[in-house]
Amino acid sequence: MPEITYKATINASPSRVFDALTEQKHIAAWWTPDCTVEQKVGGHATFEFKGPDGRLDGYSLMRIEKLVPGLLVEWKCIEQDYQGLNDWIGTTIRFRLTENSQKGTELDFAHIDWKNTEGSYHRCTGGWEHVLGTSLKSYLETGQGAPYLAHVAKDAARKAG
Repeated sequence: MPEITYKATINASPSRVFDALTEQKHIAAWWTPDCTVEQKVGGHATFEFKGPDGRLDGYSLMRIEKLVPGLLVEWKCIEQDYQGLNDWIGTTIRFRLTENSQKGTELDFAHIDWKNTEGSYHRCTGGWEHVLGTSLKSYLETGQGAPYLAHVAKDAARKAG
């Protein structure tokens, strides 16, 4: 089955990276501000993606499969609709963390169990690279992430208000 993989070195401890991947306040700062996350195995995480007009572009509902502090986070997509596509359903998103004593944390990401490469697969390849390599990395190293269209929505709200 096709899979998307990505590796990054993040200048932060594995415990800080783990927290950024599991705590709602952190996920909101680097992936999407519209999320709810239960921090327990068997719990759920919902991620909503809103466009600059505030309308829902899509959402994903994940079941939290594995949480090993400082080492592993794994989600299984159980429900999804993103602009009419639902090809994440049944896929697994896995974040493996390894301490690098000189550079912080090695992140080994995989989005696996895709049925095929149709639909959103190719868009997600670049999307995950941005979300992890730009937004998550920047959030952990500088305190400033680039979550889904958040800057566009803030600008639109500022201009309207």
